[in-house]
Amino acid sequence: MLDLRKCTLVPNKVMENIIREKEQRRKDLSELSFKEKIQILVQLQKMARGVTKQGKRVERIVWLI
Repeated sequence: MLDLRKCTLVPNKVMENIIREKEQRRKDLSELSFKEKIQILVQLQKMARGVTKQGKRVERIVWLI
């Protein structure tokens, strides 16, 4: 059986690139204007409106802007 306490992540080029890209995306998003952030939020609300659990109906709110 695998002992997870002995497992460690070994940094590699792929992982470093993923982390660097993630940091850059967060930086880019932080520099957006408030209006742009709200537009993204509304987009996410529209996407979430179509997601439901089987057998359950949930009315999701989408902001009108």
